[in-house]
Amino acid sequence: MHSHKEHAAAIQSVRWRFWSYVGVQRLPDGNLLELRLCPDCGSTLARPTSVGEQVTLLSEMSRLIGISLSNFGGAVT
Repeated sequence: MHSHKEHAAAIQSVRWRFWSYVGVQRLPDGNLLELRLCPDCGSTLARPTSVGEQVTLLSEMSRLIGISLSNFGGAVT
């Protein structure tokens, strides 16, 4: 687990975008949190995000996954 101070530093770090993406969580108030795995301890960390930021991120991930899937030719349906 991370202390509040360590969590705050981690989500502001430039390393954040290199951590494994877990997904997005909608809070009861409608705000969104982006979830990533800490590479050191495996705990899930969250930071505020926006719909626009997540659409951009997921679109790029989708593009890269599409390229990877195309390497299987017709084997994947």
